[in-house]
Amino acid sequence: MATNSNIRTRPMIEIHFKDLTLTLKKNNKHLLRCVTGKLSPGRVSAVMGPSGAGKTTFLSALTGKTAAGCAVTGQILVNGKNEPIQAYRKIIGYVPQDDIVHGNLTVEENLRFSARVIESLGLQPVRDSLVGTVEKRGISGGQRKRVNVGLEMVMEPSLLILDEPTTGLDSSSSQLLLRALRREALEGVNICMVLHQPSYALFKMFDDLILLAKGGLIAYLGPVKKLEEYFSSIGIDIPDRVNPPDHLIDILEGIDKPASITREQLPVRWMLYNGYPIPVDMLDLTEGLATPYGSNSNTSDGASSEQSFSSDMPDDSKSSVLKSKDLSNRKTPGIFRQYRYFLGRYKPTPVFLSYEYLSCIRHLVVKG
Repeated sequence: MATNSNIRTRPMIEIHFKDLTLTLKKNNKHLLRCVTGKLSPGRVSAVMGPSGAGKTTFLSALTGKTAAGCAVTGQILVNGKNEPIQAYRKIIGYVPQDDIVHGNLTVEENLRFSARVIESLGLQPVRDSLVGTVEKRGISGGQRKRVNVGLEMVMEPSLLILDEPTTGLDSSSSQLLLRALRREALEGVNICMVLHQPSYALFKMFDDLILLAKGGLIAYLGPVKKLEEYFSSIGIDIPDRVNPPDHLIDILEGIDKPASITREQLPVRWMLYNGYPIPVDMLDLTEGLATPYGSNSNTSDGASSEQSFSSDMPDDSKSSVLKSKDLSNRKTPGIFRQYRYFLGRYKPTPVFLSYEYLSCIRHLVVKG
């Protein structure tokens, strides 16, 4: 268990997004629309919603990876500054759905001999095993998934984005992975991931939830602990012994139909709740809707202590965490200097040396 003495802190990254909208140019179809909120350091956020709600698109928009043919409007602020997220790419980790591991290396070699990451991800029993390829059997699928996440963790990012990291994992492996990510959050890392059908125990391990409706609209964005309170205030009660996200996604899919509100009205209700402007073409959906009791109590832009990541940090770490730094000019050692340091510290295998050399070349080409 982590103690105050062994918890480090990293440079903070806080992401604010306002009226974030992503539209296909060829047919003006909205993939995301009027998305407003923030991602806070030291918190683990889940992005959930039905198929076609724009979950992966949302992560791509935040990291500046939008596809060609899309128009992006709205604001994304990094630590309160209106500057491109790419300026911080050296301290941002991104774990895609597809494998990024090297199958001919061992777990330990893939993770750069990082004992901290290997231990936190529960990979000690297979640290000397080859990851494996299609032709050559290696570690299990769940272990492989954790190695993928570990590849970004060893870089010690300040913002970590993950696209469906628990897909294909059983409940215990998913909880092991999330405990490791929560340990990263204690160091001030801002973590956001797309999630599908989590168990109730796994869902309760998250700090915040971003619930997207069809069309890329926000149906809820705020603390997990206030989710049921908010939906109860608008006439949607979670049945006993039913997992809250499962029930809400069934409503957004149109499987369950509450009497008090339609699924199309849920994003409009959220806008009214937070005092956000309603798009003109959605004004007809406001008919019969009134601002619910307690409006704006958990808006994502509020200063609520529930939203403050510092409440989960040790007292002796809060001062350094809360003093956000300008990270745009942060300098890191050159790739060849890092490589020389690595060779002087470890005695890797010839296969690993070849792979690392190619990785250095690729790094220079991609990131400059």
